[in-house]
Amino acid sequence: MRFAHTAKFKLINILITFSLICIAGVSLCHAQQSDKQDATPSDNALQPSEHIFNLQHKQRDFYFNISCHSINKVKFEKEPDFGQRNIVRGLIPLGSNKKNYVGFAWDRANNTLYIDLNRNRDLTDDPNGILTSKLHGSFQHFRDIQLTLQKQNLSLTYTIEMRMYSYGRNHTSCSAIINSGYSTEIELDGRRWHVGIVDNMNGNISSGDRFFLSPLDLDFPAGRNSQELRVPGSIFLDSHNYNVSFEFRPGTKTPILQLRLKESKKPMGKLNIEGEHIARLVLESGSSTVLLHYPQQNVSIPVGDYHCSSVYLYCKDAGLFNPQRLYETKKKSVSVTEEGSATLKAGGPLKNTVEIYAAEMSEDWIAHALLGITSLFDDNMDKSLNELNTAMMLVPGNDTRDLFRAISQLSRLSPSFRKALHVVATHWRDKLAQSPDRDILLPGLDKLLDESQ
Repeated sequence: MRFAHTAKFKLINILITFSLICIAGVSLCHAQQSDKQDATPSDNALQPSEHIFNLQHKQRDFYFNISCHSINKVKFEKEPDFGQRNIVRGLIPLGSNKKNYVGFAWDRANNTLYIDLNRNRDLTDDPNGILTSKLHGSFQHFRDIQLTLQKQNLSLTYTIEMRMYSYGRNHTSCSAIINSGYSTEIELDGRRWHVGIVDNMNGNISSGDRFFLSPLDLDFPAGRNSQELRVPGSIFLDSHNYNVSFEFRPGTKTPILQLRLKESKKPMGKLNIEGEHIARLVLESGSSTVLLHYPQQNVSIPVGDYHCSSVYLYCKDAGLFNPQRLYETKKKSVSVTEEGSATLKAGGPLKNTVEIYAAEMSEDWIAHALLGITSLFDDNMDKSLNELNTAMMLVPGNDTRDLFRAISQLSRLSPSFRKALHVVATHWRDKLAQSPDRDILLPGLDKLLDESQ
């Protein structure tokens, strides 16, 4: 493995581009149902081109971070006796109307969160809304919170966890992590898929939600990030185009989310793909999505003006990775027409190269960071972790985001490193809380820790 070290770089940054990353990055240029659920009685007369699937409610299969509202701007009519303790108050967004939002009060000194489950602005009459954190201090974590939203005649239940951060003087970050969602396995044109969706708790499936779709018959890792798509109005899969719609409906015990895929015809154009090792390619045009897995060099897709939403490459040595995240490549556009063809350059050939770009500074943290990275490629995991941990302790606040991002990128490409990283990363919370980018870094740390378990 070859290492190239470039010492001069204008920005204070560590950027890793390494083993088995595509040379050119991504660029686009224009050239000239066994698990299908039983149909409801009203579905019996459906046309064969319409496919209906019932997604079942899952309590703890997902991770969707949303921010709380009105921090320290909420007043309750009745509260427990908090004495002179510093209390953080806020709202958890629930439903599309702010009157449905759920109030809370965090008593950090007593590791307690009070939630106004019945939404009457009284924190003393919700016995199930009093939760205790096992963690003490500036970060506290409250799990298995059940919220209910009434949507017409349905009661939609959401399982969330609350993560509370307190740093500096009068600085607080409160986030709700949605763990529940809807999922099932479906079959389309002989291929089986896993499909899932997380509602952002407003009771309507739209672009603000999370949609997951991946085939079950291909060598395609099941990581949530790689499955994620924007909620589409139409989607092109395996030479078929479908109009997509969702509807909450009554289920046997809990409401279900019904997915309808109605086949539709669109004008088609040609796309020439130049590149190797493409495992998953997502193109978007307005509300339309094209999803391709291990595509051939020449494919036909619906006509449209697309941008490349994501591309994942795969080989057995590096696994699945997204070069766009590593290069932070700007999304390019491509126009697919009926008459001409469009060319997409993405992926390989790949090469075994590690390039490390360091800041034009001599600070100790950079040296430790470089040693941590090179030790990983020398198969010295313990030294890598120790050096990266030292770098994190020494890095100035303004540079913390760059270092954390570099370490996160390493963790995505090495499952063994990601698992081992959990031991040291658990001690980084106070350090990240001191950074000006704390609102980004602290949720990022939570996600990193969750993925490394």
